Amino acid sequence: MALTQPSTTTMPHYPEQFRRIILTSARLLLDEVRANNAPMRRGDEEQALHTLSYSLGLFEAWPIVRTILLTLAPRMEQAGFRDEWIPYLEKGIVQSRRQSDSQAEAELRLQLGILLRLRGKYAQAHEQLGKSAKIFSRLERGNDQAKAMNQIAYLYRLQREFSKARECVNNALMLLPKESTERARSHLILGTIDLDCQNYEAAVAIFEETQMLLEEKNEPSLLGRCLLNYGATLRQLGKYQEAIDLYNKAYKIFKQNNDPVHIAHVQTNLGNVYLKLKAPQKALGYYQAVKTTFTQTQEQLGLAHVEHNIAMAYRQLQKWEEAEKMFVSSIDRYCILGNVERVGNGMEGLGKLYAAQQRFELAKQRFEEAIELLAPIQGQPGIDKLSQSILQNLSDANQHLNDNLSGR
Repeated sequence: MALTQPSTTTMPHYPEQFRRIILTSARLLLDEVRANNAPMRRGDEEQALHTLSYSLGLFEAWPIVRTILLTLAPRMEQAGFRDEWIPYLEKGIVQSRRQSDSQAEAELRLQLGILLRLRGKYAQAHEQLGKSAKIFSRLERGNDQAKAMNQIAYLYRLQREFSKARECVNNALMLLPKESTERARSHLILGTIDLDCQNYEAAVAIFEETQMLLEEKNEPSLLGRCLLNYGATLRQLGKYQEAIDLYNKAYKIFKQNNDPVHIAHVQTNLGNVYLKLKAPQKALGYYQAVKTTFTQTQEQLGLAHVEHNIAMAYRQLQKWEEAEKMFVSSIDRYCILGNVERVGNGMEGLGKLYAAQQRFELAKQRFEEAIELLAPIQGQPGIDKLSQSILQNLSDANQHLNDNLSGR
């Protein structure tokens, strides 16, 4: 039911009639939300947001509105809504506090923290997730507290604070009963930490076990994410066809669930395989589609990744100007996200681009800047290997510059 403004002839009775209209619209929306479990699609959200924009300000509508918000939140996140949905979660938190509804406040802060993390606003995400975990703890809701702690752990993983990430996951596991599906998410996060730390065999073992668990529990969304990360691990081990097979399985799951963001992540990883196989044009086909999705959903980390990968594909194709533009853009995004390792990696890629064009002075500058940037985090997983690669490239650039000076 569309929300309509009263006519001017009934203005004296406006507040009372307006409240009745809002409550009726909210009840109809709730019935629709409960009856329709299908994933959200772009365009479906307009009536829901229109109704919520009024009903969130109506005190007596809260029991209906809270249910709508908590039911829609994961669907909106899955469908890729970010900036459009965040204000409604924020208003819901304000209203939950007015209503002394701590349970709703904790759940809404959890959902808001997830969206803020996806938007690359890590400090704000930490704040919301931390408050959510504390409220759940006060309410003695251990399973929900563990959900918030898992999200905090994932955030620490993205920030490469792996010890803190593992600690959060282990604390979450202590709160979870053996039958809880949330335990699978905990193990999935541990697997991604091993992947980031280049402990590939350990990651494979975790993903294999988690895959079997999720298949038994019939949890397709988490299963798709597990297959995606499992495939990324196998790709690092050079098992490209096995990785492609897992990506295709994950793609079917996300397609069925209408999950555009994770479909884009699958396509990114498929592109990465073809980039490894020296098929840059095929890789670009995946990357360009992905960039559109990540731009639409404001997925900052995904955009940074795919722009870096597009740059590498253009470098293979010797499209120097396009490659430089993408390297610079991805480096800027990683800087905003505070991912020093990725910034250093991007600067190495840019330096190699300049070296391929025999612009060795520029290449030398980028390599030196990267080494200086990475110096404070030497010893972290993967950083020593990256630094050694950059130093070798720097040595090669210096050699070419010396050869040019000597006329060789």
